[in-house]
Amino acid sequence: MARIGHVIAWRGFEAACVMLAALLLAGGSACAALSSARPALPPGAASSSLPVRVFVPETVIMILDRSLLTFSAEDFLTGEETVEGRTARKPSSIVADVRGNVPFVVSVAADEEMLVSPNGNRIPVSQMKVRRSSSGQFIPLSTQSTQIYESMGPDWVKLPMDFQMDITWQDTADRYGVTIVFTVAKA
Repeated sequence: MARIGHVIAWRGFEAACVMLAALLLAGGSACAALSSARPALPPGAASSSLPVRVFVPETVIMILDRSLLTFSAEDFLTGEETVEGRTARKPSSIVADVRGNVPFVVSVAADEEMLVSPNGNRIPVSQMKVRRSSSGQFIPLSTQSTQIYESMGPDWVKLPMDFQMDITWQDTADRYGVTIVFTVAKA
């Protein structure tokens, strides 16, 4: 009996679709879409349904295009000379490939307050500066994170960055090093 009722219900549904299609001049496309939703089971078959839930995690990643930034003696010799010393610039020297399925911010900081040489000489890290390529003033590095980009939503962006290093006439000739930390985090 259930099977007969099922067929009758669908035939009534199809008849209603035919009448609705004729009224709306839809050409039957609405009925075809609606009638295709009915189950097409062979005689004696059964079906079950299972809800599916997908939880997509909040994800942000950043990949830098290089693992080392070097200011060479040549960079300073061909750079700008000032009353205080010399300036070397490295345009688009690092490109960060940043992706996130949530809004995110990118920041940069130095891990130490000084660039240090193996001989114990020191240069304040604030003499090294960064900016997004061709986007305004250079920002001195510090141990405090400085935001250099904020997405307006989920995004995939390549961020080229310019670096500048200022040396003074008082900075001792030596090899110096510091680690720069780039961070991407949910906004």
